[in-house]
Amino acid sequence: MSTLGRIKSATGVRYYVKLNPNENAKRPKIHIGLVNLKQANTTKLFIESLIAAQKGLGLPKATQEWLAGIPDGLRVRLETLELIERSEKNRWTVSAWIANYIEKRPDVKPATKRKWKDVETKLKAFFQKDCIGNVTIQHAKNFRIYLQSIHKLAENSIRRQIGIARQFFNSAVEAELINKNPFRGQAVSVRPNESRFYFVSPEIAKKVLNTCPDAEWKLIFGLARFGGLRCPSEVLRLK
Repeated sequence: MSTLGRIKSATGVRYYVKLNPNENAKRPKIHIGLVNLKQANTTKLFIESLIAAQKGLGLPKATQEWLAGIPDGLRVRLETLELIERSEKNRWTVSAWIANYIEKRPDVKPATKRKWKDVETKLKAFFQKDCIGNVTIQHAKNFRIYLQSIHKLAENSIRRQIGIARQFFNSAVEAELINKNPFRGQAVSVRPNESRFYFVSPEIAKKVLNTCPDAEWKLIFGLARFGGLRCPSEVLRLK
């Protein structure tokens, strides 16, 4: 039989169920959380029912009803110990879902897909084998810090990449794998960086034009300087 343990914390007494060697050789703990003793004992009985079901004794209706209402954290722990089957949302890791999303979007331009792939690589390195259903708002905030501290990205670059990450997770919301997007609420709008502004005076523009090697380069510079087009993204699209 499993045993019931307790841990005193600043917020109160928290209980856990510890499996015995016959149930699991490693004797793992299943933390129940901040509940009273009666609730903890009830949870222990249901967990023992799950263990008995693994031996072919069947799963009582009461245990099935209990499973339908347990918190996500407890469900994930039971799934990890293979006491219950993984739910659909916990079958998808973050990296697997994003790879699947990108693969099913042949409609996007190559440049867009390269940006997606860059963010995919960073998300995969950060979340590794984490299930998409386990990602919290705090995890998403930590990813932002990761972009800033490890990859040394500027604020606008971070905002763009968070926006793409939000897009990936929005697709998981639409597929009903997760209930809410953990990246929702983070800043993604790009802000102007006045420190990078530089006014090209007519005198400087004339010098640049005179330096351009041929008429094509002079046209490109002229469209960028006087036509208000962005170079090279908008200028090079012209026929």
